[in-house]
Amino acid sequence: MLSKVDSEVGKNSGAYDIKMIFGPDENALLVKSLIPDHTAAIMISMQTNAGFSGLDFDNTTQNPAVRRAIANVSAKITNPKRLHGINSTTRDKVTGIIAAGIKDGKTINTMKNEIKEMFSRFTDDAAIDTPRARMIARTEASIGYDAGAREVFDVLGYELFGVYGCEDAHEPWDCNKDGFTKDQIDDLELHPNHTGTLLPMPGEMARLINELHKN
Repeated sequence: MLSKVDSEVGKNSGAYDIKMIFGPDENALLVKSLIPDHTAAIMISMQTNAGFSGLDFDNTTQNPAVRRAIANVSAKITNPKRLHGINSTTRDKVTGIIAAGIKDGKTINTMKNEIKEMFSRFTDDAAIDTPRARMIARTEASIGYDAGAREVFDVLGYELFGVYGCEDAHEPWDCNKDGFTKDQIDDLELHPNHTGTLLPMPGEMARLINELHKN
């Protein structure tokens, strides 16, 4: 990022493009840093939801279902709209530093040092931007948990689902709604700060038990 500040701000003499500074490389780094968190959430979800039903389920990456869930979440996180939403706060801070620096006649090196200091505070001081970090962590954990749950629910034969426990449930989002089939799950429009959980609708367990008794 700092080398891009050199080239982009330097060549344009004030007319810079933040997308050139905060671009694909930074997005790729974000995705890579989130994969371990998603994987952990998926494994916990599979272990928990399988345990509820007494299902012996392999929740390691040796299981194709686990790898499929990880791939599904990775595809969602690389969506440009989602990446922009996650990075928006940091992007705005970098933009502010550069804009103020140009206005005040600061050198590029001074601006680069201020950007480095900003990231250092994020890393070294837990009090800096904690609410934002916590919100991102909760949202990504929910997304990973849902992906793992879906694989287990598919094995168990559940057909109808709901999204429960969302803190930001309002139109036009599908949060805290139910009656979705498994084929509709990927098309759900969830709040950017989604914190709910995908679960079978009440009555699905009873339906499966009745079907087992019939057989």
